[in-house]
Amino acid sequence: DRILPNLGLTFRLTDDVSVFGSYAKGFSAPRTDNLYRQPIVTVDPETTDAFDLGVRYTTRNLQAQLTGWYIGFQNRIVTSFDQVAGISVDRNVGKVEAYGLDANIAYRPVEFLSLYLFGSYNHSELQENIQLGTTTVAGVVTPIFAPTAGKRVTETPEWTFGGRAQVSFGPLDVGVQVKRVGDRFATDVNDVVSPGYTLVDLDARFSLEQWGLERTHIQFNVHNLFNQFYFGNISTQINHGTIAGISGSNPNFSVGAPRTIMGTLQIGF
Repeated sequence: DRILPNLGLTFRLTDDVSVFGSYAKGFSAPRTDNLYRQPIVTVDPETTDAFDLGVRYTTRNLQAQLTGWYIGFQNRIVTSFDQVAGISVDRNVGKVEAYGLDANIAYRPVEFLSLYLFGSYNHSELQENIQLGTTTVAGVVTPIFAPTAGKRVTETPEWTFGGRAQVSFGPLDVGVQVKRVGDRFATDVNDVVSPGYTLVDLDARFSLEQWGLERTHIQFNVHNLFNQFYFGNISTQINHGTIAGISGSNPNFSVGAPRTIMGTLQIGF
């Protein structure tokens, strides 16, 4: 039961240049899977205040955009794997502040060639220490906290960038794209890191319209062209090592797809 206001403004400086900004209140409930996996769900809903400000340049052959943004999270939700129960569950990590830049540019120098580049910087930082448990000394109960304040948010690379090039010769379209994902932490205290990786994909499409088959084409896709080994999703934990006598848990990693070749025939009617 939340009111979620959203406001956006755009101002055109010239025919080609415009600036824009927005504010949005966000709300995210825990995954419904948790309602069926465990009898008691202790995760609080996540709320956000998001702001962005940017500039956009648009002409016939060139489109470019640069955006700066800030998001304040309350009760940020992340996912962890419960090794005892054998299930993945959501958990709260408290307040998080995130800010960054997103940039992209698309350029068509000639009719048969299109180029696209993008880059993103994301600084997401935990603002609070997370409680691990309690200790009792002489009848006095004292909470134990993990030193997570100031640490980077798990599974969130600071840098992501890449691009795509596509050429078109009559019925044939061929494209190649590359994406670089930076290092990601697997624990809230940042004591386990997943290394960055680079993926290259290739695709080709051949239209059969010239033979009277409209909206029909053959397509081939090669994912992970160079067979890069990488981790896709990470099921995170608070800590891996021992803090104040409390042992951490092992984060779980999902291995990304190896080189994969797919062929598709699409028939339109």
